[in-house]
Amino acid sequence: MSSRIFRSVFKEEIVEYLHSKVVEGCKERSFGAPLSIFDDFLVRKECTEKQFSREMGEEWIICRPEEKDSTRYVRITVVNRFLIHLQMLGYDVVPTGTIRIKHNEYIPHIYNEEEIERYFRAVDSF
Repeated sequence: MSSRIFRSVFKEEIVEYLHSKVVEGCKERSFGAPLSIFDDFLVRKECTEKQFSREMGEEWIICRPEEKDSTRYVRITVVNRFLIHLQMLGYDVVPTGTIRIKHNEYIPHIYNEEEIERYFRAVDSF
């Protein structure tokens, strides 16, 4: 199991949830890393009550400096699932919801035979 140490007011719930995900066959790091970041967020916010408000959720979903869209998506989705889990257990929490990722507009170029031949001729000339 994880060697992560959680310190927030939800530390026991995070450990139990993470354990249940691993038992279900999920990789610990897939859930552990985002939950660890969430735990740190709760500690920084000095949360002492087992609650998570809409306002805290709005702050949680803000994009971090230099955070890629895909990383943000995973961070928010994992914690949203955890919050839904807590809500089903009766905790006073408001799930954050999910976000959409902007899809990359990059269209790859597929080389034709003539371009491939020119490439290899150029490389062979070195």
